[in-house]
Amino acid sequence: MSRNFDISFDWLPRESEDLIERYTLADIHISLGGFCITELSDEYAKTVRKGPRVSAYAMAIWFASNWWRLRWEPERSRDISWLMSHKLGAAGGGYCWPDLSFSSDGEAMTIQNETTPAEGNGPVRYLQRVNLDMPVGEFESAVDAFIDAVINRVASKSPSEAELKGLWDEVLRERHDPSLAVWRKLEALIGRDPDEAPEELIASLLKMKRDYGNGAIEEMAAACREQAGKEVAWLWNEARKLAFPIRVADAAELRNRIHAAVPPSPVSWRRAGEAARQARMFWSMKKGPVADKMLAEILSLPAGKLEYVKTKSAPVNAGFRTRDSVEEIGVFISKMSMTGRRFSLARIIGDNLMAAPGERLLPVCETKTQRQKFQRAFAQEFLCPFKDLMEYLGDDAPSDTAIEKAAEHFKVSPLLVMTTLVNNSLLDRDCLGSLPTLP
Repeated sequence: MSRNFDISFDWLPRESEDLIERYTLADIHISLGGFCITELSDEYAKTVRKGPRVSAYAMAIWFASNWWRLRWEPERSRDISWLMSHKLGAAGGGYCWPDLSFSSDGEAMTIQNETTPAEGNGPVRYLQRVNLDMPVGEFESAVDAFIDAVINRVASKSPSEAELKGLWDEVLRERHDPSLAVWRKLEALIGRDPDEAPEELIASLLKMKRDYGNGAIEEMAAACREQAGKEVAWLWNEARKLAFPIRVADAAELRNRIHAAVPPSPVSWRRAGEAARQARMFWSMKKGPVADKMLAEILSLPAGKLEYVKTKSAPVNAGFRTRDSVEEIGVFISKMSMTGRRFSLARIIGDNLMAAPGERLLPVCETKTQRQKFQRAFAQEFLCPFKDLMEYLGDDAPSDTAIEKAAEHFKVSPLLVMTTLVNNSLLDRDCLGSLPTLP
């Protein structure tokens, strides 16, 4: 999924008594795969440019100050803390920054940019609306190169400047220290800046990693933030008692087949789709909907467990591995509707087929981490295969009524059908804007 993310700049002259302001004004443009994200209209000069004229130093300080949260914190409800750490406009300085944000799922970085309303009266108007993904390594490389260039520029003009270099040296030291990097990652996942999270909380989560699995605790940190420790304890000590057992037939063999057939990729839904297709073939499932009887037989599960039930609401559903087994699992699902229960169960199946053997807790959350994206995409393809969905819908553009009927046919939610169509570029992503995320 290489997109060649690039932060380009040309230094500009500026009159200022402040040496840093004088020498770090730049014409900056940001592009991905040759597409210019920061293209703007200069309303005064009546010209179109590739990017704004802003302080490269302010931008570098912002990247360095927020590096850990940018690298690891997923997109979530956009409170002021998230906005200050993920929206470039927080770099400040009185410049006309683009409405540009960065959010990571752990493996891919999503870049979102909004256009400036045409009725605005500002000096510039940004022209591109963007929602693009790239490997997070490309983001790291481009930001590293940009900050290094700004540090070198400042050092050549103002050798006594120490703020940016000191800040960046500290980030690099932490990145290369495994224990510090794990600590900073957990802080970022719960939405805290470095050294702002309670020390006892991070220490407790690190201990839980040894008990329940590295990935499980990181998922819980992203989902429950500072309540993560309490929620993990509740899941293991209380929800596990309410769990019903399933047996994933020949899961160890299927895991090996999936890992051999599905290459690593930061595009979660594509990888998950192939894993789901492998699972359906392995279990000799016919095309079309997954009948409750079939699902019950595969999982040695009484079909009644899929029916509408009234259960205690919980922020997280989960699977619990028994004695590190990938075949015997306890399942806790608080969803009341049959479609919701089927979807959560399919997510746990997918997670079990990919999570490391040492992961004892398999959390099903609503966060936008890579692991949760994989779960949702696996469940979509497992319960409602795209090829079968298109055969059912036919060649006409899918109407709301057709989507409702397809959802009923496959025993899934209309949102799942719409998300499948969006992922395959048959519906515009804007149609999901006002809808909740898949459970």
